[in-house]
Amino acid sequence: DDPASVCVFRSVTLFGAGSSLLWDRQYHHTAKMVAFNWKALENFPLLMYILAAKTLILCLAFAGVKMYQSKKIEEKLKRERKEKFKTEVEKKDD
Repeated sequence: DDPASVCVFRSVTLFGAGSSLLWDRQYHHTAKMVAFNWKALENFPLLMYILAAKTLILCLAFAGVKMYQSKKIEEKLKRERKEKFKTEVEKKDD
């Protein structure tokens, strides 16, 4: 498990495959970046749950506002119909 022997083995293997030692250094750099990216994604499930919860809350809030607005408009139309009916009844009585 000596890191130097692993590096030498990897270099020899890559050299045997026709690659240079420079490519081996790039491989180590890429491997470190991949490890960093996986570490950064540890909280991904939690972030997805937060996103789903936020989306649900926003949808419910918009639905609530829409229901409130429709009830308000419906009450306004009801009042206007009553007033219109009253004025028609008063005209008939005169």
